[in-house]
Amino acid sequence: MDKQNKLVSIFNQVEDPRSHINKLHNLIDILLIGMISVICGAETWKQMVGFAKSKEDFLRTFLELPNGIPSEDTINRLFTSIDSIQLENCFIEWVSSIADLSLGQIIAIDGKNIKAKNHLFIWLVLGLVKITLY
Repeated sequence: MDKQNKLVSIFNQVEDPRSHINKLHNLIDILLIGMISVICGAETWKQMVGFAKSKEDFLRTFLELPNGIPSEDTINRLFTSIDSIQLENCFIEWVSSIADLSLGQIIAIDGKNIKAKNHLFIWLVLGLVKITLY
């Protein structure tokens, strides 16, 4: 299984609390937009949307985004209604899988460079490549 599919398969374990009616966005798309944007510095729902819009072309390389970037209200509703324990367990599983991929190597990250190089940092976060940012 390639690294992208592993990431998706891990987070597909999170149960979708939404009604099947009027689902415009995939659960995995919203989850990954939320987590990646927070790792890259977003602190609010609005910042998550802004981040996703600024990186939409890149995000489409591994997310479906059938109806574009979800609104801040959609992201808020989803994250406030999902089972946080389930999400935490998936996050731990994902981090463990990255540690296995890197064979325990340390990846140094300087926070000042993350904002300037967050596109590269996203790839690091996804476990697709290993990068050291100084």
